[in-house]
Amino acid sequence: MYPQAKGSTTYSCGLKPVLKNDNEKTYIVDPKVFIVWKLCNGANSMEEIQNKFEDKLGLVNGKKDANVVEIISSLERIGLVSN
Repeated sequence: MYPQAKGSTTYSCGLKPVLKNDNEKTYIVDPKVFIVWKLCNGANSMEEIQNKFEDKLGLVNGKKDANVVEIISSLERIGLVSN
């Protein structure tokens, strides 16, 4: 599976990015969710997204910070990612 981000960034609300789906609905998202959304470029596999996400957060020794699969599923439900 190679998830593809949909929608666009509109502005930030304080330190949190705001994403807009194709239906013009906006969502204030956690910066970690934004990182995952940006990694969903249609070329990265789920494993590559997980690895790049962990690299960006500086996680070592396989320490997990968030479940990327759950984040992508949530983004898909609100129209910000397609598979």
